[in-house]
Amino acid sequence: IHSLCRYSSGINLDRVINKFKENNFEKLERLIELRAFYDSKISKVDDQTRAQKYAGEELEEDELEQRILLDKLEDGLFTLQIIDKIIAFLYTCDDDEVLKTLHLLTNIQGIEKNAIISTLQNLVDNLGDEIGEDRSEGEEDKQKTTRAEKEYHTNLISKLMVTHKSSETS
Repeated sequence: IHSLCRYSSGINLDRVINKFKENNFEKLERLIELRAFYDSKISKVDDQTRAQKYAGEELEEDELEQRILLDKLEDGLFTLQIIDKIIAFLYTCDDDEVLKTLHLLTNIQGIEKNAIISTLQNLVDNLGDEIGEDRSEGEEDKQKTTRAEKEYHTNLISKLMVTHKSSETS
């Protein structure tokens, strides 16, 4: 769904957005419910508790952070990130009906835009950033893709922050 939102334009994009409006916004409502579910599933266990799981092992801080991230991914972090990308896109889609319903549903579930921004920022922070001198053509392509992904997500966060600030002032 996120890829449809991201890569569609014109009439095709309108059709994707209209899917969220069908049957009294039932798909949008389900998306928000899924967001709440996965957020609570991941939040149930804090990082300190996750770190205790590896207390017997001698791990460097980076290794421990990677294992905690992998545990969160296993608990549904990846799914939460995808859901938040869709929600962020919908917040920035300039459809008044979708925005109004999205605000209502997120308020009902107690979901704040800052939580969505935080999830997306975490995604950006964990996209690979090492650019080595000795790299093959395949690695170079991978790094270009990673840079493009970072740029896309950073722009999405920026747009969401603008809508967040404008909704705070109104």
